[in-house]
Amino acid sequence: MTINFAHPRCALKLGPTHAAWVDVSRRWWGRSGHHAKQIDLPSGLLRPSQGELNITDETLLLEQVRALVDCRSRWWSLRPIVLVLSDLCVRSRLLELEEVPARTIERDALIRWRLDKEAFPMAGTRVVSQMVGPKTVLAVVIRETVLEQYEAVCRAAGLLAVDIDIAGFRLCNLSMSLVPPQQTVAWLSLLDGGFSLIILRDQRPAFIRTKIQAHSAPGAVLHDLQHSLAYCRERLGIGEIRRLILVSAGAASELTDLLGVELGMEVILPDWSKIPPKMRLPSDDSNHAGMLAAAAGVFGS
Repeated sequence: MTINFAHPRCALKLGPTHAAWVDVSRRWWGRSGHHAKQIDLPSGLLRPSQGELNITDETLLLEQVRALVDCRSRWWSLRPIVLVLSDLCVRSRLLELEEVPARTIERDALIRWRLDKEAFPMAGTRVVSQMVGPKTVLAVVIRETVLEQYEAVCRAAGLLAVDIDIAGFRLCNLSMSLVPPQQTVAWLSLLDGGFSLIILRDQRPAFIRTKIQAHSAPGAVLHDLQHSLAYCRERLGIGEIRRLILVSAGAASELTDLLGVELGMEVILPDWSKIPPKMRLPSDDSNHAGMLAAAAGVFGS
């Protein structure tokens, strides 16, 4: 989700277990700084949700963000940032439109009408959209009360969220830049206690599913993935998918082996060491996906 503004040089990623900060601002002496840091958040402080308030203690989260950012912003202005949130904060939907209005305001009104008609309660929500095909639109919906919580904490920390996005889209773009393109490929993220699946056909999203992954055991992930792939085959006519790109916070060897055997797919873990040099983080945790989502937010991947 993007709010039009000059693109900032700092990004804050907030998830249920970690907060990450990336700063590539130009210093007063003219050289570019490149600072990256990540901290653990207290358990239960942030609970990503589409419908409920996400932050259980705004004062405590503010303290965490201030410590992470080491705020020394100018007192007379707020520092513009990219705010990267968990996929579980929003609803993402692909819509096929018979006619695409030329004006954005008319297109957004049509999207709201379509989503409301399809049992998406649209009152009190913010919607942003992007055309991903001639008549296919990607719509992302977030409740105003959820977004306002995050924005309020940022403002109190001296930060202005002028560009707001979710980790899944940023990391999917980054992952796909590291893997040779294929006609149809699946991308799966298990970050932030979620299950985010994107099927890309000719490098365009053809299916999106995001849900809470209540059980992180390989068997539970396999079950959800099998169900999603069966839906894609039967309802959307998406043929055989031979490659799966997997993004996971921990060791994924057991899951990789299971998915490869049961689904007959090539399972790929992105090699983050091959990301563009400008995005490489000077940190021992440079391979952590949360920090990479923040870096991708800054560099627009």
